[in-house]
Amino acid sequence: MKWRHSTRIIWAFTLIELLVVIAVLTVLMAILLPALGLARDLAKRTSCQANLRQVGQAWLMYFNDYEGKTYQGVNADVVFAGWKGLYLPKSPRPLNPYLSLPLICESEHEARAVCCPADTGRTEEFGLPKYVTHGNSYRANHITIGPNQMPDLPEKELSDAINAGLKDLNVQDMHDLSRLVLAGDHHWVNQWWPTVPDVNEWHRRPHRFNVVYMDGHVAFVKIQKGKYVTDQYTVFPWKVP
Repeated sequence: MKWRHSTRIIWAFTLIELLVVIAVLTVLMAILLPALGLARDLAKRTSCQANLRQVGQAWLMYFNDYEGKTYQGVNADVVFAGWKGLYLPKSPRPLNPYLSLPLICESEHEARAVCCPADTGRTEEFGLPKYVTHGNSYRANHITIGPNQMPDLPEKELSDAINAGLKDLNVQDMHDLSRLVLAGDHHWVNQWWPTVPDVNEWHRRPHRFNVVYMDGHVAFVKIQKGKYVTDQYTVFPWKVP
């Protein structure tokens, strides 16, 4: 009897080849991960802008129905729309019908139209999103939508002039609507308010916030501390000399 021996050739990577492959993959991951992060941030920012565009259109419909009169009330700049939230569950949400939302939203799943995907709570003191605590990720310009008396600014004469102008405020009397901010990411107001410390933005760009203007268009703008009027925005509904 004859035995026939067979020889099999086994192919395998050498240690050097494995190290080269690992090094290449590491470089590729280092290149791709930041790009993927930027893409995710851009997607969130775009979704947030779409929400604010809806909010702007809803406000325009509201103003039309109420003959141009703005909405004023306690916490009106925060609770104008959304679900009841944890902190202000009994506050009315007058803009909800214009956003195809129930007038009273019991669940946070009902009002996603006013939830910014970047509002994750990571920048908040207690780690909770504004959408969870206030029922709304956005905040209106509280000189146009808010209390009928403003907190004092460092310039008392300016505060007095604003408070005098809030009485019977009407959209038809407002100026520079393409530059007048109507609402934006929740912290945008804190950013320009002179006496409030700088805040963390949601979109990983220093001092930049999504805002919707009184004419309905949306932009991602830099809000400057203590600046009431810039080339990109104004917070005053009246003509500034």
